[in-house]
Formats: sequence, C-alpha cells, structure tokens
Amino acid sequence: MIFSCTQKVRNKLKKFHPIGSETCEPAMQNWYVDIVRVHRKEHLLFTHSLSLYSLILYCRTPKEKKGLATLFQAKLAKALLEDFGLRGLQEIEKISGEVVVYTKTNSRAILGSMNDFKWQIAVAVAHHGIPAAEVDSLRYSINDCPMRLIDYSNGQAEMAKLLMK
Repeated sequence: MIFSCTQKVRNKLKKFHPIGSETCEPAMQNWYVDIVRVHRKEHLLFTHSLSLYSLILYCRTPKEKKGLATLFQAKLAKALLEDFGLRGLQEIEKISGEVVVYTKTNSRAILGSMNDFKWQIAVAVAHHGIPAAEVDSLRYSINDCPMRLIDYSNGQAEMAKLLMK
C-alpha cells in the first residue's frame, strides 16, 4: 500500500516513518493523504487515487502516528464492510498486513479534488452543526459527491466498480 502524502503530512510523520522521495502513479493500492481541520483538530483525509473514495481519520498521539498504517487499515476495513459488504470483505483480505510506503504526491488533480472535499467538510460542520464525535459520518456525504476527475461519478460508485473487477 502506498500513502502519497502532502508536505504538511510528511512533516508530521517524518519522525515516525521513512518518507521516500519518489512519486507513484495513481493505482489501486495508492491513497493520497492530507490534513483537514475539523473543530480545531487535525484529521487526516485519505483519498483513493483512482476512485476518490475518501476516509477521515483522527490521529493525534505519537503512538497513533507510529501505527498509522494499522489504524488506517482498520478504518478502511470497517468502511468497506459497511459500504460494500462481501465485495469489501474480499478487498480487506488483500490489504491486511501489507507494507506501507510513504511517498510524495504526484497528481494535482487528485489534490484539487481533496481540497474540494475539505471545503465540503468545513461547510457541513459549520452549517449543519456536525459534532466532533460524528466527523466520521461525513464520509458518506463526501463519497456521494460527483467529481469531475472521475467523469461526474462519485467515490462510492467508482470504488464499487473497482471492487467488482
């Protein structure tokens, strides 16, 4: 599994994980990682490079930052199981225990989509009064939003297509 991290994320993780200087092309096992602030707390926004399927993960302590890959895999497993059932379960089995490589980002288009997601999260929190404990519920709204990069489909539909292969 590959985590393509923005500069801000690399700066936060460099004392816990080796960061490679190479970049990777978007692929099935590539996730882009950026920081999003919700209720004055920094969360990590993970976006799949092919489908734009996204997850929000709160990672605050050094122990959690060191075990980021394990936390992410557990969060992804739960999300895939909730959203896709058995198809998600098969994908979970593929990724469990995979070595994670931390690299630089490569695609400005994916980063632009992530910026759109960050604005949607900020608006949802500000206008709909999403409490800090329910930030994870924003996953449904950002994965349901049509995005130009994937031909005005949404992250959930695109991830379902990828899981069908």
